[in-house]
Amino acid sequence: MEKLMRENSNFEVFAAPSEYGIHEKRSLRLIIIELVYGLAGFLGSMASGYLFVGFNDRYREGTVLVGCSIACYAFCLLYSIFVLTVPKAAASCPDKAKSAEEVGSQLPAHKEAAGSSQPSESSSSTPISPSKLIIVMLFVAAILYDLAVVGAMNVLPLFLLREPLSWNAVQIGHGNAAGYVIFITSFLGVFVFSKYLRDITMIIIGVISFSAGILIMAFVRWTFLFYIARAVMLFALIPLPTIRSVLSKHVEGSSYGKVFVLLQLSLVTTGVVTSTLYNKIYQNTLNWYSGFCFILSFLVGCLTLLPLSIVAIKQRSTTGSLQILTE
Repeated sequence: MEKLMRENSNFEVFAAPSEYGIHEKRSLRLIIIELVYGLAGFLGSMASGYLFVGFNDRYREGTVLVGCSIACYAFCLLYSIFVLTVPKAAASCPDKAKSAEEVGSQLPAHKEAAGSSQPSESSSSTPISPSKLIIVMLFVAAILYDLAVVGAMNVLPLFLLREPLSWNAVQIGHGNAAGYVIFITSFLGVFVFSKYLRDITMIIIGVISFSAGILIMAFVRWTFLFYIARAVMLFALIPLPTIRSVLSKHVEGSSYGKVFVLLQLSLVTTGVVTSTLYNKIYQNTLNWYSGFCFILSFLVGCLTLLPLSIVAIKQRSTTGSLQILTE
């Protein structure tokens, strides 16, 4: 439920910085949003276990936590209605477009004809533009990666409650807090990597980080090994915000909303189907091997590298795409 509510509201949150942010800062702006999620989740997770145990004797289990969650959602709703405003586009954009049109109108007629004939020739020679192929591959990568992450994280609480770990409420809260630390480390990763690496390289690093960490999670039998697996996942949050950043660089400003809505609908649908599928797989493999779902997520994470590799190859072979991706 938490995943569904968050995904339904994320596309507006991510569309605004994508539309109004400059190319150099777009990945950083998007990961800052995730950083805010992470800080709030870290504080909530640290407090949730103690609240659950502290009010367990006088109130029904979880009543205080549910009340706090409803209060936070109500505050967000009221803030969005009465306080939050959408930033206006820079006033200089129409002026720049107007000046570009004036310059174009001053070009000689034969140059205009030559310029207009070139796109038609290139379009006839290539059946699909590299930019469209990159967009499709990024969509596939985002869906596959979300499938791997949602499936593993949906099973993880059940894995922690059963043997061999058998965690209590406080330990579960600490484990969730360790998961939210990834929001902070991923932000620091983007902050540093964006100065030296391309977006597609950062995405691949994030996918490898998650895949390696979830593979370790499949063999966790002691608490310390769980935190080692979480530490290996320190860049696991980089891929999806950075994929959104790359997508925003390949679509026109008027299409941002449509692209992000389509992406979020795809991720929400994937999340719902994946949660149901992984729960059934976990139930069927629990007595055989409780970490099988994590191995499955590792394989799907490795499969995510295939469309990302295609994007990287197209990025290198097409100068235009390379310039867009490295701006």
